[in-house]
Amino acid sequence: MRHGLTSLWLLGPGAVLIALMLGSCAKVDYEEETVTQTFEDPTVFEVDCGSLEVSLVATPDDGSGTGSVSADVSGGTPPYSYAWLDSTGAVAGMEAAVINVPAGTYTFEVTDDWGCISGDTIDVEFMDLALEGEVVIMSFTSNSPTPSEVTLLCDPPALNVPSVLTVQPGMTEVPFAFPENTTEVHLTYSWTCGNMTLQGPGISVYGEGGSSVGGAFVPIAIGC
Repeated sequence: MRHGLTSLWLLGPGAVLIALMLGSCAKVDYEEETVTQTFEDPTVFEVDCGSLEVSLVATPDDGSGTGSVSADVSGGTPPYSYAWLDSTGAVAGMEAAVINVPAGTYTFEVTDDWGCISGDTIDVEFMDLALEGEVVIMSFTSNSPTPSEVTLLCDPPALNVPSVLTVQPGMTEVPFAFPENTTEVHLTYSWTCGNMTLQGPGISVYGEGGSSVGGAFVPIAIGC
């Protein structure tokens, strides 16, 4: 048989002869196509974390957890997130200002929208006990698991303490100053317990033998 000739014979009635003539086999080579895509470099933003600054202010605690801390934040990229930690590492607040905190050291940390972090520490001082007049120590003992608001009305009125105090769980001693030479004090108190207000008994404090009440110690128990 001649190279390049392929014959196919179909035999039968009315046989038809079909001849396929093919040229020599051809090899087709495909060149590999390489596609190169060029992307522009992404934009790089430079973040100046050094511009994020804080300034802290604290007010003293009178002994009943009435101190406060606040932060003034500038620079960086708002919005900010805040965290106040007490000396044990527990979270004392998540706002720029926190009120009704006891004396101690507090650490403030702010994070801006780009993740920059800045912070500082500040001390809440205990109010100086060197008070003028007659000083009576009120010792509050609370078995409530949360702070309670105590309304305490004194006759004569105390010179240094507001009529509503925030009392923390446990025992808290608060110095009450009365006018000099006060010989007797009468007081009533109530406190919050959840949504309820409970009333304590009336208390009278007298100086011994008609002397002043200075130096008296008055225990007050509250709880839910």
